[in-house]
Amino acid sequence: GDVYKRQVMGFKEYFSNDFTTSDDAKHEELVTRYYRNDYQTVKAVIIDVAKNLGYEVEDVNDQYKEILLTSPKSEIIVSIIQLQFYEMAVDFKITTHYLISRARGIKEIAELYHRFNGRLNLKAKGNKNNA
Repeated sequence: GDVYKRQVMGFKEYFSNDFTTSDDAKHEELVTRYYRNDYQTVKAVIIDVAKNLGYEVEDVNDQYKEILLTSPKSEIIVSIIQLQFYEMAVDFKITTHYLISRARGIKEIAELYHRFNGRLNLKAKGNKNNA
């Protein structure tokens, strides 16, 4: 459990306030998620989940498919990448504001993905087939 996590996570990540998701992220929690839903559905779920978790939805940009979320301790840019009409990738870029972060940004992202998974059709974690 925790011992393993500490071995996997170096001091740099443990103290970092900046995390970004990607297809080839080392941390399972930071791997891009792909959903079989249309853009409007994904956007609506992201906004609803964020509000339920206490984030302020500062901006929704449909042109760039980005949503800016803020909380007293973090800012998150959510990017929705449309691959097909019913296939969306969701990525995060988070900045937290802690003296010692204990990698809390990863936990915030993990919680958001966890809640999306209950309401969207998760297709994959990471782009394994590059399709």
